[in-house]
Amino acid sequence: MNDVPKYPKGYPFEHLIGLCCPDDISSVGQGVTEVLEAIVNDHPTKPFMEDHGVPEHDVVGRVTPEEYDEFYKLIQEVAVIAGKATDATTVKESAEEWNKLFGSKFPTSEATTDKNNRASVGFSKRENPTTPNIVGGRFG
Repeated sequence: MNDVPKYPKGYPFEHLIGLCCPDDISSVGQGVTEVLEAIVNDHPTKPFMEDHGVPEHDVVGRVTPEEYDEFYKLIQEVAVIAGKATDATTVKESAEEWNKLFGSKFPTSEATTDKNNRASVGFSKRENPTTPNIVGGRFG
């Protein structure tokens, strides 16, 4: 994603994520998707976000409504992509969608699905035992 709005960023964005992050997620992908969808569903206009330490302080007070609107439009777009990645039935399809958001960090081969028919990461077969390279002495 190249056209990322300048604001909100940093702590205001982190605070918004904290407000929207669900409990009991089973994967990072599910968490990312549900946070984005919660922002789209619950915060279509710039919210007042109460500072945890100073409740009368608005964490996004410096963000203009226009800046928030630009941010919100981007979140709408990326929420759709994240939803496609989460709902994909193969690792390849899922990785291709996540790569649209995060760059080419996700391998697109070894397609498998989990018990819910969602894409899951395949692991390479262990050929040899792992030999730790631990040197004697104290740790700490």
